[in-house]
Amino acid sequence: MHFIKTVCFLGCASSLSMCATVAFAANTDAGTTITNNVTVNYNVGSTPQTAETDSDVFTVDRKINLVVSELGSATTAVAPGESAAVTTFVLSNTSNDTLDFALSASQLTGGTAAHGGSDNFDIGGLQIFVDSNGNGTYETLTDTATFVDELAKDSSVNVFVVGNIPISQFSGDVAVVALTATAREGGAAGPSIGEALSEDTGANTTGIDTVFADGSGNDDGARDAAFSARDDYTVSDLPADLSTTIAADNTTPLIGFDTVTFTITITNDGPANASGVTVDVPIPDGYGFVSDTSGGNWDDGTGIWSVGTLAIGETKSFTYSAIAGVGGNHDATAEINASDQTDPDSSTAIGFGSDDLGDSIPDDDEAMIPTAPVMGTGTVSSASCSNGISVLDWQSESWTQGALTGSFNVDGKPITLTISDPNNAMQGTPTTQTPVNFAFYQGGLASTENSLIIEVTDSNIAGNPLTFTIDVGPSGVGVDSPRFKLFDLDGRSNNTRFEAVTITGSFNGSSVSPQLQGGSSVSISGNQAVGSGDVSPVGASSGNGTLEVAFSSQVDQITFTWGHGAGTTSTSGAPGFSMHDLEFCSPSIGMSVAKSSQVYDPTSANLKAIPGNDIIYSISVENTGDVPFDSGSVVLIDDFPSEMEFYNGDIDDGGPETDPVAFSQSGASMTFSYSTDVGYSSSATTPTNFSACTYSPAAGYDPNVRFICINPKGIFSNGSPNPSIDIQFRARVK
Repeated sequence: MHFIKTVCFLGCASSLSMCATVAFAANTDAGTTITNNVTVNYNVGSTPQTAETDSDVFTVDRKINLVVSELGSATTAVAPGESAAVTTFVLSNTSNDTLDFALSASQLTGGTAAHGGSDNFDIGGLQIFVDSNGNGTYETLTDTATFVDELAKDSSVNVFVVGNIPISQFSGDVAVVALTATAREGGAAGPSIGEALSEDTGANTTGIDTVFADGSGNDDGARDAAFSARDDYTVSDLPADLSTTIAADNTTPLIGFDTVTFTITITNDGPANASGVTVDVPIPDGYGFVSDTSGGNWDDGTGIWSVGTLAIGETKSFTYSAIAGVGGNHDATAEINASDQTDPDSSTAIGFGSDDLGDSIPDDDEAMIPTAPVMGTGTVSSASCSNGISVLDWQSESWTQGALTGSFNVDGKPITLTISDPNNAMQGTPTTQTPVNFAFYQGGLASTENSLIIEVTDSNIAGNPLTFTIDVGPSGVGVDSPRFKLFDLDGRSNNTRFEAVTITGSFNGSSVSPQLQGGSSVSISGNQAVGSGDVSPVGASSGNGTLEVAFSSQVDQITFTWGHGAGTTSTSGAPGFSMHDLEFCSPSIGMSVAKSSQVYDPTSANLKAIPGNDIIYSISVENTGDVPFDSGSVVLIDDFPSEMEFYNGDIDDGGPETDPVAFSQSGASMTFSYSTDVGYSSSATTPTNFSACTYSPAAGYDPNVRFICINPKGIFSNGSPNPSIDIQFRARVK
């Protein structure tokens, strides 16, 4: 007797009893084999007969069933301009087999929304992602799968629908999205989704049939292995949490010099986009405006920065630059003073420095950065002059009143001072004409002393600084460690005029940096100094406006300009200053020469200084003084012994040298070329100069060479340790 899976015996005969247990496959895994056994017992004439038995075996078919539903029962609240807004669905595999699921999303065009209202806009950039780690939160770097892979029976997974809300939407606007999941073949995990499913027709008792048992979802009309559900995005009236900061690249700028760059930043922490945003960013009155990067969105006069819109998570910033001045307020501030949205922790209606909400929590809609401008005092090292000090002393020197140049000789050193006045600014007080050698500005000196005084008509100096050029010592030699002082370098107490000096030095065309040190009214930066306020008493004994200038090395020219500094706006009056004594070290000059010889023994054969063997002569010259030697002035003339024959060939026979004469140096900074800087003489008398060395020696050993002349080029530098040059040549003992 055979049974199909839908058959059941419901009755019994009087002499025959039979019962069968029906097995249902609703929750049984597809492919499960089910065996059904039947036994029939009976009697004949009260005698039990052999029982009759039979069995049936069939395979459970695959039922495809799924459910898609929104997570929760409320709409998804969003803000205009919000990006990556997420609504979450739950996909449940109620089938009896492990399956893959294809996912798709669509948007309703009009009609009733899932949670009230009507669909009236579409979101942008609609995407679908699977909750890969099951934490229920959309994570951009983690949740990247776009289909469900190998979802076991009776299991569920979260699916995220992600999109962008247009900035133009208003409160109450609704967008309806639908998620559709379609079952696909499972059984093989991997990067690709399983094949599409097809439903078997007719009844089959062998193998596994596929039956679509899914009910219809929101967008389904028939069993098709797919199920859909809807959810809404609803634009809500949300606050925008705005905050601002202000930073400075220098909180201790040098007065009169440093341009401080202030960076103002505003951030929207959401949850809504912000619009109609402005920030009050005034320039502190202790600064002067220079430039900004706002592109016209900030008014440096009113201080208003027009930000406009600021999306959730967006940050905007700009910078402005200003020069540090004397006096006034140096605290820079920024405060958000307008927004179309409310702020949860502050109020744009309450001014700077107040607890807006009275909650004792600092308000993040305002910020302040204090700065403390400082005076640059500089540092001048003490002069160390082993041979004493030479002084251009205005007590003993004279100056032709009104002249623009003067020449002097100080301890044999020529000094020339030249003044350039491009706009004829120099004028009369305290005498009828300046420059003048006079006792007026004292710079804090205890006694009355003359100095070279300059006074100008202020309007004529605007944009036309005076230039002072001081040539000290011979060119290329100069003097060591010169220094001088300028008296009465000042400005106006209302910060409308600053006197500025720039100092440069040079030696043999190369720049030499000065050291500067100022009084209490002088601000210094590098080689520049600015008078920051009135020296009191003006023109008398105060050292507040004194600037000391010093060089710690050789200098042959000093230049300084005097005029208006940055920030000067007033050009009325008759400002002036003076130059006090010029001092410098009286230089020492010295040279040492050492000559030595050594047997030429390249193979270390222990050769001796006997006839026929070669000797290497070495000459070492050191600059032992504290000044360099003039360029090209060093000439070595070697009186060649008559017992020797000069070797005119490769001095080291294929070694690193190639010429008959080898040259090396240590710190001397000279140049040497054999072809131009070595000469020879066969004369019996010593050559008077290098140009007299005109003999051309024969190749190999030449007994006619009587003098070797060497003239390296460039300045022979001084320093510690002593710079040196070394000369080598080769000769044979006759």
